[in-house]
Amino acid sequence: MSEKFTILERDTPWRGQVCTTYILGGLLTLLGGFFIYMTLTHTHQEPLSESWGVLVIGGVFGLVGLILDYVAIHQSFASRVPESEVALDTLPVRRGETVRLRVIQPGPVRLTSITANLLCKITERRKKVATKSGENPYYYEITYPYQQRVPVCGPAAVAAGGRIEHIVEFMLPKDALPTGGDDARRITWHIELWGCVVRWPDFMHPYTITVSISGQSGASLAQAGKFTLITNDT
Repeated sequence: MSEKFTILERDTPWRGQVCTTYILGGLLTLLGGFFIYMTLTHTHQEPLSESWGVLVIGGVFGLVGLILDYVAIHQSFASRVPESEVALDTLPVRRGETVRLRVIQPGPVRLTSITANLLCKITERRKKVATKSGENPYYYEITYPYQQRVPVCGPAAVAAGGRIEHIVEFMLPKDALPTGGDDARRITWHIELWGCVVRWPDFMHPYTITVSISGQSGASLAQAGKFTLITNDT
């Protein structure tokens, strides 16, 4: 049986994401260390009790930087697992209709499970109660009104050069909010593919998809949902 699937494009390149996290973590760690060093070595004329604010700020920067460094190390190990290929048979996804999700996982890897999380994200602009002169009077609030967990596979071992392929189905409610909006309120839909690896850091691949009212075409919405129009026969 010949089936056509559209391969999804990862929101950010995996290795680029790791490099960005490394750089940001390193900069924050250096900045925090600089604050602490300058405070401890250049405040001989003042008691440390008067410089505790700078020490706290430096400590916070340093702590956040170290956390980001840890995350980057975790991601760099996880990125050694061959990247999954995720595809849908229908794009845009239409409310109330069954959609087939295909996941291809190359080896080598030993998996505990693979799960796809479907998320609806709403970003709303709110007005601040009080603002200073020249300050942006708005802030953005993010909520996730809908989430759906779609199990893809259980334990599996894939040898080097091999791969496993699984196709599962899901359906959005007929009253699901479609992709769209403006600067004041924007609705986006995402798929997060989570892989649990045996004795190795787990991985997560994020994708953005388009959800439409039945009847809208994929060509007209290709820019709204980040995907590449490629067809494959399996």
